[in-house]
Amino acid sequence: LCLEANPYIAPYLGECTLQNGDRHLIWREAGAYTLEECLGGANTERWEGLADALGVADGEEDRHALPRELLRQILRALSYCHSKGIVHRDIKPSNILIDEQSHCIRLIDFGSACDMSSWLERKGYRGAERGVRTLYSAAITWLRCVMPGLRQSEDALLDWRLDVRDQRHDLEGWQEETVLSGGDLPEGWEELFACPEGREAERLLKELMRYEPERRPTATDALMSSYLNPDCSSPMNQPEPPPVPWSLTSHIESLSMMQR
Repeated sequence: LCLEANPYIAPYLGECTLQNGDRHLIWREAGAYTLEECLGGANTERWEGLADALGVADGEEDRHALPRELLRQILRALSYCHSKGIVHRDIKPSNILIDEQSHCIRLIDFGSACDMSSWLERKGYRGAERGVRTLYSAAITWLRCVMPGLRQSEDALLDWRLDVRDQRHDLEGWQEETVLSGGDLPEGWEELFACPEGREAERLLKELMRYEPERRPTATDALMSSYLNPDCSSPMNQPEPPPVPWSLTSHIESLSMMQR
């Protein structure tokens, strides 16, 4: 019930128990198809229409418009869930509805979710401040959608995941090993990550897929990344501030900042 107010979560109606004892969660219809149904096979029209469905103008001028918006919405859904102490634990394309009316993804199927709200404080979590570190599945879901070589076949996705796992999720090590061994990178890999925006996307992907879960960012942290905020000016591009005349006060303040 605590998730009802979020636009990226399908409205929850309740639950029911069938005669055989199976319990089911019931959600209001909030989309005609899932993200899974946009991938591969005969669903090319749905994939080509996904940009319009999510309210972005996708095209040659900005090939990252759709990938960026898709990842942003997935992370917004997870950030809200984690702020309420809810861990979904089953993030995948088939559990993401596309709501063309609201131009939003809608997260569904919380049957495997874990409610951590009763022990957030005791375990040291602080909702949106720290959250629950479950971003790896979101990264894999996003990559499968935006990478043609991983979109068409689940076998190709599994083979890639095993190869990356063997490199302890080190994407640079995996790429180097693949090239040196005469293998091919997934179709679309170089095209997606070759441009400046692509390098920012790859940097964020590496963070989300870190081998040690405790080193991965939270969903809220990831939403602040350069890739998802391309209109924000980088500090490196800002003019240098004028020098401040030396004084004992400024010197003490500088030392204090260095210590912190």
